[in-house]
Amino acid sequence: MIKAVIFDMFETLASLFEGQTYFSEDIAFDLGLPHDAFRSAWHLTEEDRTIGKCTIREAAALTLKRLGAYSDESVSLIERKRRENLSDTFGADLSESVAMLKKLKEHGLKTGLISNCYSDERDMIKKSVLYPYIDVPVLSFECGTSANRMRGFFCFAPRRLAFCPPSVCMSETAAPESCLLQKRAA
Repeated sequence: MIKAVIFDMFETLASLFEGQTYFSEDIAFDLGLPHDAFRSAWHLTEEDRTIGKCTIREAAALTLKRLGAYSDESVSLIERKRRENLSDTFGADLSESVAMLKKLKEHGLKTGLISNCYSDERDMIKKSVLYPYIDVPVLSFECGTSANRMRGFFCFAPRRLAFCPPSVCMSETAAPESCLLQKRAA
């Protein structure tokens, strides 16, 4: 019997592609920097941004310093535009996701959330209309690991929910293939 359902946030409950996006190519364009050079320097901070070793502001400053293009104004611009993008993402119509989460709660199921996220995404997730319906959030920025780093990341939510497979159902985007195979075999 299923007792809990675990979701990934992005492209499952909310989409980063609803409304505006603000990715490395957009940042580079706004700052007048070559995209390839910016992307390379920006991606050097990705793991640290994901596992909570640095905030978006700190990563932006480090990236721009590496490129010899640092200014407080540029860092603030990156921060502001990312926040605007995320406001657009979480300001989109999430009523279907809310209705589904409510329905799960009405049926007595627990809900978990796993998400690779940066500091600004973590903040928006926690402010979102979805967050009150999540029993156990596992956000990479807070737990210090990520799906890219450790397959055990996907085990945090079931453990915190105090359930073991097969009583936990993970959304297809929330589980790596090996977890899905294990879940199906259980």
